[in-house]
Amino acid sequence: MQGFATGDIVPLALLHIDKLLQGKKSCIVNTVHDSIVIDVHPDEEVQVINIIDQTNKALPELINTRWGINFNVPLLLESKIGPNWLDTKDVI
Repeated sequence: MQGFATGDIVPLALLHIDKLLQGKKSCIVNTVHDSIVIDVHPDEEVQVINIIDQTNKALPELINTRWGINFNVPLLLESKIGPNWLDTKDVI
């Protein structure tokens, strides 16, 4: 399961988030294992949190569309925000 999550689902979420970020000042800057790192412009914090929430809700359908799998295992994207990795707080 971990390989499917890291090797398949994370890139699928990454592409979906990248598409939703188009036209914004915020952008994806890195991935680390099963994490997606986004540089969030201060004026877009709420918008980016909403994009993560939208992606969370869309994941089962994205998986079904891509692989034809009715994925019934809960997948939750957790979001943290802060000025650096040490000083983050949970937002979703």
